[in-house]
Amino acid sequence: RRCNGKQTNIWINDYTLHIGWGMARQLNTISTGDAYEPQIAISYSGSAIAARRQSHATGHKVWYTRYTHDTKWDAPQPIEIDHTWQAFEPQIAIHRSGSAIAVWCKSNIGINSVWASCYTPNTGWGIAQMISGDNNANKAQVRISANGTAMAIWHQADEKAHVICTNRYRPGAGWGQAVVFKSALTGRADLPQIAMNDSGDAIAVWQQLNGLQENILTSVYCA
Repeated sequence: RRCNGKQTNIWINDYTLHIGWGMARQLNTISTGDAYEPQIAISYSGSAIAARRQSHATGHKVWYTRYTHDTKWDAPQPIEIDHTWQAFEPQIAIHRSGSAIAVWCKSNIGINSVWASCYTPNTGWGIAQMISGDNNANKAQVRISANGTAMAIWHQADEKAHVICTNRYRPGAGWGQAVVFKSALTGRADLPQIAMNDSGDAIAVWQQLNGLQENILTSVYCA
């Protein structure tokens, strides 16, 4: 992220084996507003997708740019345009086939929720859908396994508690229902992270207060 004095932009640089780094250049070629929160994922074949939060006249939206060996970086495009909600905190995971899943948070009148969309090469992004509840959800993360299943995880708060939630994606079936991680600790839970192996097993970790100190908790999912 770099500011030119008028606008904050996202910059990229490509690394080629046995050659090294190339010339840095600006990724968001449109000049509609500041760009923030860059994320990137790369597949086994070398294709990549970079996502970011971009501001323009109607607020903040999630944009992406795709990289392939043939075309290099494509023109930036929005993953979703929703003029009612404000989008932030994009995250992206890419499958070895080049398909991908993006998750991000959306805010409207003080309500935050987690949304997701699936990308298929030669087709583009599908219809975005809410995968969380609407109780102030944020800090989402997503991972995808070799068999195409994916897990999203996020922090969620309401008037009673701060908890960690997850939702599982299955090819052909889509997203399931959001699940709250159970914990013997009753304090605030925050800062979730998740990892998956090739078969779809997953491990989640997060920070949780026990009243006196912060602890790191974990939960294991077996496919």
